[in-house]
Amino acid sequence: MVARNPGATISVPVIRALAHYAETGGSPDSVADLIAPYATAAPRPREAQLLYARFLRHSRRFDEAFRAHDAFMQGGPFSAQGFFERGLIFEALDLPYMAESSYRRALAEDKGFHRAAQRLHLIEARGKG
Repeated sequence: MVARNPGATISVPVIRALAHYAETGGSPDSVADLIAPYATAAPRPREAQLLYARFLRHSRRFDEAFRAHDAFMQGGPFSAQGFFERGLIFEALDLPYMAESSYRRALAEDKGFHRAAQRLHLIEARGKG
């Protein structure tokens, strides 16, 4: 649908599927037409913005992922998932201090966020080794 109508409203289910596709090793080149509407400055739901940043991170386009995620973080109240995603980007950029800070902020938002606690523990363990 997106490929046939590039002016269509940006869809959260489509970007969710594209992020999963990239996460499982799919080539971003093969979905370039589908991802193009998300690469614009057009307003989009915050969830779509976060998923677009995730797609870029899994596509190893870290600078673009950070820019997309930065736009997400400017959008209003922050969520634990947003801080967690930002931590993953910082880890991919080999910035453990920034990743640690992001995971701590995720845990401040949601003390039961196990994935953030696990990533934080891994960073702390690496720092002691």
